[in-house]
Amino acid sequence: MVIEATRNWTVIYHWVEELVDEVHLAHTLKVKAIADAKIKTDKIDTGILARLLRSGLLPEACVLAPAAREPRDFLRQRMFFIWVRTMTKNRIWGLLDRCPDLANSRPVTNCPPSSGWPRWSPCLSNSGIEKC
Repeated sequence: MVIEATRNWTVIYHWVEELVDEVHLAHTLKVKAIADAKIKTDKIDTGILARLLRSGLLPEACVLAPAAREPRDFLRQRMFFIWVRTMTKNRIWGLLDRCPDLANSRPVTNCPPSSGWPRWSPCLSNSGIEKC
């Protein structure tokens, strides 16, 4: 059986793995490069994956064991949160760069201000940005 690597492939893979002898995980980008079709439907994709499996040309993606997948998923989620934190800090610095009088009125620290957000509200509105 062939499963194309999609958003929820892990759930389907482990559910089907108990029911059939062999489960192959098709590498989506490599399959697309091999079998580029102008018309894409599930029926056509299924036929293409079956032909590739029968001919031995199916590009397979790596399936990690659950013990190795859990730390990897944890680290991916951590990297995402670090990216969001950095993006948020950069947006705040960009906002402060557009309003220099606001930036000079209060020292900027990593700690969120207890009552700082109301001071920022004039700068968050369109008319406030023009005044800065």
